[in-house]
Amino acid sequence: MTVRGGAFWRQLDFPKLLSRVLSDVTWTLARAARVIRAGQSVGYTLDSLAVALVVRMVETTLADHRAKVQSGAALEDLLTVLDAFVEVGWPEAQALVWRLEAIFR
Repeated sequence: MTVRGGAFWRQLDFPKLLSRVLSDVTWTLARAARVIRAGQSVGYTLDSLAVALVVRMVETTLADHRAKVQSGAALEDLLTVLDAFVEVGWPEAQALVWRLEAIFR
């Protein structure tokens, strides 16, 4: 599998993956929660770029797909994602958690 020859990208089927990520918020949150949980042991949640990305992702998800994440597995995954950053003390993640009740009204 070479990146230069393009075999890697053909095998990845990036357009299909991107389409899935953009259209299926519950699938995306489930994958994000798994990746973030796995990354906690190597310090992913301590990275300032990671918290900025996650906060932006959650804010966009809430703005565009609020009804889909108000309950069930999608809500659990959203909270898992945020909690990972709250646990290590990121104020951006804490502020977003505190706003959730108002957002879901």
